[in-house]
Amino acid sequence: MTGVCVNTTNTCEVLAWCPIEDDHNIPDPALLMSAENYTLFIKNSVTFPLFEVSRSNLVEGIDAAYVSKCLYDPNTAPLCPIFRLGDIVKLSGFSFETIARVGGAIGIVIDWTCNFDLDVTQCKPYYTFHGLYGKSDDKERAKASVGYNFRYAKYHLEDNIPKRTLLKVFGIRLDIIVQSLARKFDIIPTLTAIGSGVGIFGVATVVCDLVLLYLLPKREFYKNMKFKYTDTQTQPDSESLGLDPSVYYTFEANARQVQGTGQSNDRDSEAGSTETTTYTK
Repeated sequence: MTGVCVNTTNTCEVLAWCPIEDDHNIPDPALLMSAENYTLFIKNSVTFPLFEVSRSNLVEGIDAAYVSKCLYDPNTAPLCPIFRLGDIVKLSGFSFETIARVGGAIGIVIDWTCNFDLDVTQCKPYYTFHGLYGKSDDKERAKASVGYNFRYAKYHLEDNIPKRTLLKVFGIRLDIIVQSLARKFDIIPTLTAIGSGVGIFGVATVVCDLVLLYLLPKREFYKNMKFKYTDTQTQPDSESLGLDPSVYYTFEANARQVQGTGQSNDRDSEAGSTETTTYTK
């Protein structure tokens, strides 16, 4: 604000460059139309420190002779590192006529998904393309900003008056995004995962028993089905019978001996056992 007010318009002056910018006049035909046949050479490498493997997008078979004559095509030449600008725009879903007029941003994704259980030479890049910041014909998703452009200015003095030339430039921005993922079988993590699973099942069994035994309304039924109760009988000892320990043990030994030899009607054998008991006492 300059602090000066204009009474005729009831407004205040603002310190700014004059005249104000008018960016509605876009050159048509676009100046970028001649760039459709430009080519882009991408060199990329990726490293997997855990497996001590480094790979480049110039894989086996991509030599100087091949690069000098190849041009990327997703079907016939998917590993060629040379890309035609018109093909990149087409594969991203844009129209080159539109993008040359209002500009645009395109993402080039280089995906490295490798299985090192196979040979290292099978680890190869995979290219995909997608548009960024919306498309000019997608009004609902790209109303805030359509295309891609930026401004820059050139400053100079003319009759000691500072002046500038403001340029609004429309162009194509290419963002190269690299993502990688590598896998290889290892017995130690496998056993660890199995052990963890077994431990989880063990804990689950204990928790289920606690719920069924103490929380459910029919816990008594489950307890009777899970546990079996038996009556235990205690064998009398010498103190409960009021006998001397030596007599009790001799009596028990003779009883076992008689039980082992079977029942007998011989009175001599019965008298012999009685005499042994009396003698020990």
